[in-house]
Amino acid sequence: MNFYFFDQVETAPTDVISKELEDAGFYAMLIPYGVGSNSHFIKIARALDINQKLKYIVGVRPHTVSPQYLAMIIKSLNDIQPDRVWINFVAGFIIEKELALGGSMFPEEFERSFKDRKEYMAKYLPIFNDFCDKRGVKTKLCITGMTEEVFSLVEQHADYNIVGFEPYKKFDGFRQMSKPRIVSICPVIEDDEEFLSYLKGLDRIPQDIMFTTTDELNLTINNLKESGINDIVLFTHGKFKADHDHEKYKIIDFVKQYNKKYG
Repeated sequence: MNFYFFDQVETAPTDVISKELEDAGFYAMLIPYGVGSNSHFIKIARALDINQKLKYIVGVRPHTVSPQYLAMIIKSLNDIQPDRVWINFVAGFIIEKELALGGSMFPEEFERSFKDRKEYMAKYLPIFNDFCDKRGVKTKLCITGMTEEVFSLVEQHADYNIVGFEPYKKFDGFRQMSKPRIVSICPVIEDDEEFLSYLKGLDRIPQDIMFTTTDELNLTINNLKESGINDIVLFTHGKFKADHDHEKYKIIDFVKQYNKKYG
């Protein structure tokens, strides 16, 4: 099983968390990207250790960066070490402060709805891939989403489709596709059954959180593996900032123990 880690609350330098994930046996680290924050590509370039194998998957909303410039960034990172940086395209959302900074590349006629953003991504991807092909830029592409439009884009332009666990389970795996899926899970791991019941009873729990014991999470992941899923994202939720590091290191330790037990 390939484990990916996505941290919604950045609490450690990239090189520090990279080593922790590498040592625990993670396959990759997902990183969000947005206008107005520090460039994760520069952080990755500084943190890249050619003695490590951990991959960095940078989330990109196509309306925030040109396809040509994105390809140039990847080419530069490949010059440090090939196949260490992938891209995860997300139609995503519009952040008002980005618009105030001129941070959207939408043409004026776009209404900026979710439908518009998917249409924009559909136009963006072939331009990006064509530019990469002509310039010899190689990378793997993921697309996050659970709609038919996204599934079609994955089939045409990407290597992986990232989906949430609960919708995946609800719809019995979605429709079949030729490209592999990466399933994301937000686990709060607690082996004290009494405390676990207390957590489940709290108000305003985000829908994507899975309250689970270590054994239950092992079973969930092994069931996914039996169904053909070989890639899992485990992520922390920003809603629990006070307990963030506690939950983060429970996830890291879980993966370390899982790899020891199941290989």
